[in-house]
Amino acid sequence: MYSINPDYLEFRCQDTTGYISSFITNGSNKLYIISQNLKLSKTLDFKYYSQKYLKCFEILLNEEKIGFLYTDPVRNTYYSTNDIISIRIDNQVLYNPELSSILKQSLDELQLTFKGISRLDIAYDTDVDVLKKFKRLYNQLNRYSYKNRGKTTVNGTGLYDTQINIGSLRSQGKTVIIYDKSTLLRQQSKAYLNDLYETIFHDDSVYRVEVRVTSKTTGKYEIDLYKLGDKAYLESLFIEFSESMLDFRYKQSNTNTTRQKKVPFLELNGSSINLTKKLKSTVVKGNNSMKYLIWKLHCDLKRGEFQLMKREIMKVIGLYVEMSGLQDWYRKKEMLER
Repeated sequence: MYSINPDYLEFRCQDTTGYISSFITNGSNKLYIISQNLKLSKTLDFKYYSQKYLKCFEILLNEEKIGFLYTDPVRNTYYSTNDIISIRIDNQVLYNPELSSILKQSLDELQLTFKGISRLDIAYDTDVDVLKKFKRLYNQLNRYSYKNRGKTTVNGTGLYDTQINIGSLRSQGKTVIIYDKSTLLRQQSKAYLNDLYETIFHDDSVYRVEVRVTSKTTGKYEIDLYKLGDKAYLESLFIEFSESMLDFRYKQSNTNTTRQKKVPFLELNGSSINLTKKLKSTVVKGNNSMKYLIWKLHCDLKRGEFQLMKREIMKVIGLYVEMSGLQDWYRKKEMLER
């Protein structure tokens, strides 16, 4: 018996029409009525985003708070201008059966274009003690093989450890965490989770396997924001992001690990949904001249005589960078300059 839900969601949008900026760019109001159903309430409580954005608003949809909207980034990246907006959805909204329609209505009312997911946590909850099970499989080297051993860091497999953290050595954009959710729930007392667990698990102990992915991972896929309320779609994402980190095999002598029989670790219905990976942008060879042009424009931004044209120059840089596929190069150059 298990349940699966999004547990954290933050994504980027673009104010391509200028609709939101027309309301809040120079305004000093506390409450902005965006539409009949949606309002933005200005707040000084940025949570942990105070260093990244100049403005923060609570999103009120049909008089209910559904999350936060952050605008005016302190520092623009190689593609971001002031029309890039970040949205973080409140935790209790993620467990609402109407999540997909809430997300769609919100972006429609705000007239924003979805650009990509910054962070997504998917929570798999079960009455099976997966914390104990992972330790048992991981520590019995004579009976089981951990396929990803050597490719991940695994912490917390000691007898008295209450949480296991699994992270990929190849990509910092993906983490799996296993822990006893019942203990944490008694401390937090979240009513919407208590109701869910009471219905599904009938007050039994609940254990969680949580996969956390950032844009470094999500950026490789064509993820449909409006399907995150669909359990089958969410399960497909969970399997895709966590499978390699939860892959145990029955150990057989003189047999390659990939050919060994898998040990069932989680109960999953399985889904026929195929996730679409983004096509890698082809980088045109021999663009040294383009690099020279982009970096010259970047250096011009520091010169006083170009300050009045700063916004226009940044847009040209962003266009050249995307057109020539030099995003990684430009990001590294920026970091070295700091």
